[in-house]
Amino acid sequence: MPANDDKRGQISGRLPLHLYRWLEGMVCDSEHPDRNYPNLNQALIGELTKAKTLSEMSEDLEDLKRRVEALEKEMEEIRS
Repeated sequence: MPANDDKRGQISGRLPLHLYRWLEGMVCDSEHPDRNYPNLNQALIGELTKAKTLSEMSEDLEDLKRRVEALEKEMEEIRS
C-alpha cells in the first residue's frame, strides 16, 4: 500500500475532488514542512474548526457593529 493511501483515511470518497485536493495540500510531508496536518482527517477537522471560529467571530463583529451604531445614534440624539 503506498504511503499516500494512509493519508486519505475515510474521507476520500465523500468529498468533491477540488476540496479533497485542497485538503491534501495541507497534509504534512517531507518536501513541504510548512504544512500543518498529519493526515486528511486532521486537515478536515482543523479547517472546519477554523471556519466555525471565523463564522462565530463574524457574527460577533456584526453584533458589535449594530451596538456601536445604536450608541452613536443615541449620542447624536443627546448632542442635539
